Amino acid sequence: MNRLIKGSGMVAELLVSGDYVPIFCAKDCTLSVSQDEIEVTSINSGSSREYLPGMANGMLTVGGLSPIDNTEGKISIFYLLQQGIRQSVKDWRVTFTADDGTGIAATFKGFIRSDEISKQGFAYTQSSTQIRITGNISLGEIVDPPAFNYDILSDYWTTTNGVNYVSLSAASAVSAYIFGATDSILQVDVEGTQFDVITTGSPGNRECKLNTMTYVLTFATDFIFDGSQRVFVMFKRS
Repeated sequence: MNRLIKGSGMVAELLVSGDYVPIFCAKDCTLSVSQDEIEVTSINSGSSREYLPGMANGMLTVGGLSPIDNTEGKISIFYLLQQGIRQSVKDWRVTFTADDGTGIAATFKGFIRSDEISKQGFAYTQSSTQIRITGNISLGEIVDPPAFNYDILSDYWTTTNGVNYVSLSAASAVSAYIFGATDSILQVDVEGTQFDVITTGSPGNRECKLNTMTYVLTFATDFIFDGSQRVFVMFKRS
């Protein structure tokens, strides 16, 4: 099964004068949420301790380059270091964006931890900076996974002595699957050995070929079953 998770981008922003402004030129952002545990073990708990979820808090760590002054829509490290800024709770927003353009944003209130601001000198008008923001981070409602219009199925088919093929149009051994027109093979294994599925030519060593009309899966001419082998097939059903 190949449901790829693409790379993603993350942007952290601070609410300033009614607008969310990116936190300098971020090279990396890490959002972490921790959950306290409340032990509720009683005499009825048996041999295991019991817990309930307690209070949660979060930490946003942002590192990158910051300008010396507030220019080009970026926030200066000196702006963040001001006592009135770092000692007050501010509104923050973190946006996660996938390569396909979809994304989700989380907003929270938090304050900058002045003991965890660091910078590593200046390069022209930029400073290498890292800050940590502690706050009551809430990701909102649970996001359900996207619906897929196909299923990933797998089972094995029994073999017959003296032949080099198996018919997937017959019911599989466990779940009685019958391979059909809406199915496509993802992987084939014979007793733990994986075989490549080819679409043209004749199958050779560790290869097999599916007849898309009869759904017969044929192996190399010298690969003859003795009836004890099982052919495992993983396939996608639309």
